[in-house]
Amino acid sequence: MPLAIPFNARFQGIVARLLITDDDFCRMVHGRLEPKHFTSSLASSIATLCLDYFAEYRQAPKDHFIDEFARWAIRLKPDQEQEAVTYALKLRDLPPPNRDYVLRRINDSIKLRVREEAALQYAQMVGEGKIEDADNVMYKALRSGLPDEEEPLDYLTDLTALTTRQEQAEYLVRTGVPAMDRVFGGFGRGQLISYLGGQKAGKTWAMQWLARQCLKFGLLVLHVSHEVGQEEMELRYDMMFCGRGKHMGKIIELPIHKGNKIDHRSLTVRSIWDADAVRKGRRAARVHGGRLLIKKYPMGTCTPAEIERLLSYLENYLGFLPDVIINDYVDIMDLSAYSKETRHQINAGYVWSKALADSRNALVVTASQLNREGLERRFIRRKHVGEDIRKLANVDTMLAIGRSPADVKAHLAGMSILVSRGEQMDVGCTFVPCFDIGQFCTDSWLPGEVDEGAELADATAETDAEHVARSTGAELPDKPSMTEGD
Repeated sequence: MPLAIPFNARFQGIVARLLITDDDFCRMVHGRLEPKHFTSSLASSIATLCLDYFAEYRQAPKDHFIDEFARWAIRLKPDQEQEAVTYALKLRDLPPPNRDYVLRRINDSIKLRVREEAALQYAQMVGEGKIEDADNVMYKALRSGLPDEEEPLDYLTDLTALTTRQEQAEYLVRTGVPAMDRVFGGFGRGQLISYLGGQKAGKTWAMQWLARQCLKFGLLVLHVSHEVGQEEMELRYDMMFCGRGKHMGKIIELPIHKGNKIDHRSLTVRSIWDADAVRKGRRAARVHGGRLLIKKYPMGTCTPAEIERLLSYLENYLGFLPDVIINDYVDIMDLSAYSKETRHQINAGYVWSKALADSRNALVVTASQLNREGLERRFIRRKHVGEDIRKLANVDTMLAIGRSPADVKAHLAGMSILVSRGEQMDVGCTFVPCFDIGQFCTDSWLPGEVDEGAELADATAETDAEHVARSTGAELPDKPSMTEGD
């Protein structure tokens, strides 16, 4: 009998790859994941080979898989042998699997299949008056699944994690802003990230820039948009990967830091309507093995349940299990099922987003608005979060993007760390965006690294002084009270 929730061919390939390479995965599924659970005969054969190897040597085949595979494949007919070799090569070229999510899917499927069988036996035994036997059948079914997925961590006795723990944390991706990356480690699986900013501050560009970083590492990215149209989103990604823009011939003076001084460089916009250049840019983005899917929903119509349905569809029919889910953005989804009050709806949306990151072991990224007090500042504080302050408690990281009108004119912006579990907080950097050619960051520096000079002084200078003081621990001079909007 196949699993109650059938796995598609790509998922079966991912399972086979983990059986080849991962000792812990083999240990957790050995004796519970059976070859008959595979609908693909090749995946089933490779699973059998790997599980038999583990039973004898208590480890995954890894480098020995080639020898084991060759001994098995030589017994096949020539056409079957060639098909098996082609399949094995495809397994080798798969991107690094999301092991925790795969284990969770296998666990859920095994439990469901066993309980379906137990329900039939239970009904039959109750009909025959075998109440005690029926209870035992259902009790065993309720205890089915992968033990490590069901049992809590026994902290004092389970030392497994110590064998793989590293001195420095492993991150799925960095921010893509070099100055920020020097003080902030990066983002990992199971995390919820939010970019905070005002209208036109560059929140969507920031999320797209993060997607660009992810594609460089061969990751699978789903970008769900509730605001920017699909054609415009596609065009923006083309601008980003090609370094081109809509206004051919426009000359832009971009700040660039040399030593501790600000200089400028001239840039002439090339046309994004050059189809050959766009094809070349997309080909270059594909070489790392990543994928990017874009899905647009009308604003205010998409519910969390629809996102869950979309993810199931992509997995079951397209074999697409995203490593990164960009939801642009949760505040403007249809969250009416949670509450009548907007702030409670948004809080529930963030709780759901964090649960989505946990359940799928994926990096989930969204964005949110500043309040009025936070507008026209380069460096943002936690008090500037709009709508509902509980967002700060629900995210793993919140990065704020601030720009004054003078910053926009000077091609400058600020990025501040408002929330970060296990990383520095209340620090930030100045960076140089150039949305005319789709670049979120062309240069960046930390406070004190660069003397921006009088030519870049503007209404944000007082706020920048506050930020530098908070970052360095210096004392602030006395100043008059500020009115709303400063």
